[in-house]
Amino acid sequence: MSKLEFQEAPINTPNLETSNSLQLEANKAIYFNPQENQAMRKVAALADDDFKIVDSAAKPQKVADANGDASSSGMPDMLAELLKQDPKDLSPALRGMQGLVENFRGETDKQQAIKTLGPAFEKSIADTDANFAKAGENLKVEGAKIQPDFDRAMSNLKDTNKKLNDAFSTVPEGDKERVKAVINLWNTEGNSGQLKKALEHEINKTPNLLQSAKDFQSAQKDAMPVMQKVQELKKTTEEASQDRILSRIIYSQALVEGGDVDKAKKVYAEGLAIQMGVPLDQLQKRLEQK
Repeated sequence: MSKLEFQEAPINTPNLETSNSLQLEANKAIYFNPQENQAMRKVAALADDDFKIVDSAAKPQKVADANGDASSSGMPDMLAELLKQDPKDLSPALRGMQGLVENFRGETDKQQAIKTLGPAFEKSIADTDANFAKAGENLKVEGAKIQPDFDRAMSNLKDTNKKLNDAFSTVPEGDKERVKAVINLWNTEGNSGQLKKALEHEINKTPNLLQSAKDFQSAQKDAMPVMQKVQELKKTTEEASQDRILSRIIYSQALVEGGDVDKAKKVYAEGLAIQMGVPLDQLQKRLEQK
């Protein structure tokens, strides 16, 4: 049987259907080539296979200004993007970081500001790590409770789907597309009783097809509650994982503005390592070997 498992998921490349603008900007920040960027040229923390930090020879010509212009070359300014978000749409950790960014962007002396606010930024990052660990533990505990129901649902879906496919395989090749369209229409909610009866009459012309379609439909409905529980558990963990990445990207850009480029590279590399599924302790060992 399939087992309830979760691996920390990377932030995906931008999807036009995604509505979360903060996540979209994070995608750009992760996949953007730092060597093509003015403000982040010295934060070339894209790691190679050994997770060594790569420095660019070029010096940064411009850092993000208080209005949120990260660079003339288009590097996403995650601090400005965070400030655009409605606080109620953010996790508690990112809401706290939003306040820090607002204070930081309001300061003229960015070097002093990052020294003052740095510990609070790092506390927010630590909170995202703790939240992820808590969500992962909850997934294990609650996942174990619903595992039997999940296994039964998956088994029933597999069996009824096979019977449906077996019955459908007896439909003459030239009629398959038509019959498939009839089944899909029958499976659509909101059909009148008269239409549903007519569709069932048509489907029933193929032996066992109507009953197997009904059995598979029933299995899908029965599986829905447990699948919703699984998705809710995974969503919490995935969001906690995304917070870990976002918080590090945001802090790394604040560090650049504050002039602490070396630390910015390390923080950005952590975000990249999480995105790639590399344990942070492994990354730290690599960095110490530099």
